Amino acid sequence: MPASVRGWRAAGGCDASGSPWDASRTAVSQAYADFTGALASDQVAQQVADTVGVAKSAVKGHLSASRLSGSSVAEVTYAGTDKDQAAAIAKAGSIDALSVVATAHLAPLVQQQKLAQ
Repeated sequence: MPASVRGWRAAGGCDASGSPWDASRTAVSQAYADFTGALASDQVAQQVADTVGVAKSAVKGHLSASRLSGSSVAEVTYAGTDKDQAAAIAKAGSIDALSVVATAHLAPLVQQQKLAQ
């Protein structure tokens, strides 16, 4: 039976549940899409595997995220055969996916700073 861990949450942005928040809701939706894309990437799978000490194949395709009640909070779930490492894999996946997204968002600013020097 696959091991499954729920409860590791990655949060950011603001609550976009009210109708005046259309722009915020769109931004949160885009951030969530970026996060889930990063979570499914080979780069994150390899980083998690290296961090936790498992095979990349034990990570790739076994992490998923669900957005909680239209909020800016995503819950990451690991479903795989390594019950003892499930929480560590879900946590590392969350951290590494957030890092990938943040790095991508900061890259243009870093480039501008380099050009300004």
